[in-house]
Amino acid sequence: MKRIGERFLEKIQTVIHLKDLHVLEIGCGEGEKTALLAQAAKSVDGIDPDATALKIAREKAFSNVTFHHGHAEALPYPQGTFDVSCFLLSLHHVARPQLPKAIQEAIRVTKTLGYVIFLEPGFHGTLFEAEKRFGAGDGDERKAKAQAFAAILEAPLDEVAELWDETIFQFDSHEDFISSMDSQNRSKDGLETFLKEHNYTLNAERRINIFRVSDSSRTGS
Repeated sequence: MKRIGERFLEKIQTVIHLKDLHVLEIGCGEGEKTALLAQAAKSVDGIDPDATALKIAREKAFSNVTFHHGHAEALPYPQGTFDVSCFLLSLHHVARPQLPKAIQEAIRVTKTLGYVIFLEPGFHGTLFEAEKRFGAGDGDERKAKAQAFAAILEAPLDEVAELWDETIFQFDSHEDFISSMDSQNRSKDGLETFLKEHNYTLNAERRINIFRVSDSSRTGS
């Protein structure tokens, strides 16, 4: 599988210049997007609750990146540590009761007049259709995505911009899709036909919401 046509970082930098900034990625996973941030920012901290994923992330060995084991709702950093805190396709994986706390923690560790960024999957795209129909990837996440977006809108933050991006996934074959997406229905009728109809190339909508932290953000007023 190859990811092509993804421009989220370029779009973020039309609003925020990351070159001299200290950035926190909350829910960094295996460090795929951390590696991209590292090339743009002064320094990056990545945090994730999955120790196995962090082991893989650390093997990428960027000199300006530090990884920590921890949870979004209890970040191990002092108040105002970072210029930017971001959730890059991670917020909708936070349990619903913890969503407000996770966002408030991001606010807490971000400097006043700093930024909190949310990159979240949208609701449209042939990749999402495949996840719903064939049990691929994380399956049908519409409810989790809606809950995460509602929590974003309720957060005590000053909105700066809403941007849109798209990731295009290119697969070599039916087998490549199954291996890459960990499909739960390997023999599901229609999967191979679906992939052929789309030339083994699927798309996924991405929404980018950029907010600024104010003094009132910390009090929730």
